[in-house]
Amino acid sequence: MRRQPVQVAVRCRPATKHDGGGAACIAVEGDAVTVASGEEEAGFSFDVCLGMEADQSDVYDALVSEPMEALFEGYNSTILAYGQTGSGKTYSMVGTEDEPGLIPRFARELFERASMHDGARVSASYLQLYNEAFLDLLEPHSGAELRLRRSESRGVFVQALAQLGIIGCTYACMSTAFTAAYAPTLMPMPHRLRG
Repeated sequence: MRRQPVQVAVRCRPATKHDGGGAACIAVEGDAVTVASGEEEAGFSFDVCLGMEADQSDVYDALVSEPMEALFEGYNSTILAYGQTGSGKTYSMVGTEDEPGLIPRFARELFERASMHDGARVSASYLQLYNEAFLDLLEPHSGAELRLRRSESRGVFVQALAQLGIIGCTYACMSTAFTAAYAPTLMPMPHRLRG
């Protein structure tokens, strides 16, 4: 299978009461999204497009198989959520206990697969990039100055970012880390996660 080093996906979320109501202005067809505003329309193409009907499982299935395979072939993998406040990044990445997002689903599959390989070790970092500043979500109060670096031996990395060895992790584990490190700077979690 031929891998693309970078893929760009878009997930269109349903309108919420905070959006002002009205008809949907976004249409997804194949790898294209059309946005309508009054009489004007604009089209955009992506590697993967997920419409408003896509649930957390659909998002995971569409976005994680290649990065997961790459990990077990010895490559680093990153899944990055980008968008404006309220666009659904937290819901897509973390989800809820009933509808876990990409991170807890990825962790579950990673540990299941790693358990089949003798001597496999898993470590993780949890990082937020906001307004061009890094925040270590595993150690948010460490005071460490996080900087993007590159070296011959490590490649690209974030200097002083916590990296923890992990044996296993459930949604509750990820939710606890997220809540303790990140949520105090945001709106209350239930409102934030639901749109």
